[in-house]
Amino acid sequence: MSIIAGTEKQSSFNQTNRNTQTEIPFQTIHVSKLSNPASLVEYNGLKFLIFDSPTDDNVDNYISELKRYNVTDVVRCCHPSYDKKKLINNKIAIHELVYQDEGCPSSRIISDFMRIVHAIFPNDQNPLGITLGVHCLSGIGRAPTLVAIALIELGMENTDAMKLVRRKRSGAINVLQSRFIQSYVPQEKRMCNIA
Repeated sequence: MSIIAGTEKQSSFNQTNRNTQTEIPFQTIHVSKLSNPASLVEYNGLKFLIFDSPTDDNVDNYISELKRYNVTDVVRCCHPSYDKKKLINNKIAIHELVYQDEGCPSSRIISDFMRIVHAIFPNDQNPLGITLGVHCLSGIGRAPTLVAIALIELGMENTDAMKLVRRKRSGAINVLQSRFIQSYVPQEKRMCNIA
């Protein structure tokens, strides 16, 4: 096996076109060190990485994964299960937005989350290709719900936002959270109705 110009090339018969005897290049696939791999959700160039909560024993594996995705900030939606100093020492900022497991975020949590989103992605742009990490305990309830809400706030239709998150993160968003997302009205629209 040899590495040629960023692609891995295998010299076995299984990787050779039988008619022309030319070798077929293939890309190396990254294998996550996480027992529950993180899920990347992208919309209009903005990137969110949803994952479950690290522990002090495995936080280094998570840091490797966060760096691979160019995560600069992490939003933690659950009570701490690891020392945040490890992330901070690796130049990853952490934001605490804890709310009830299997529940829906309050308007304050949503406002705080959207302030973070707009700070990370000014003018809804991502010229540096960075990713915002979002996690809760299991990575299938609170974190995906906040990401779906961000997608709606950024212009995606409610149903499409939920479908995208669920497609990227198997088992994400429970029934209560699904109803909340379906009926969610973006903050900007709410402000227009008040005036």
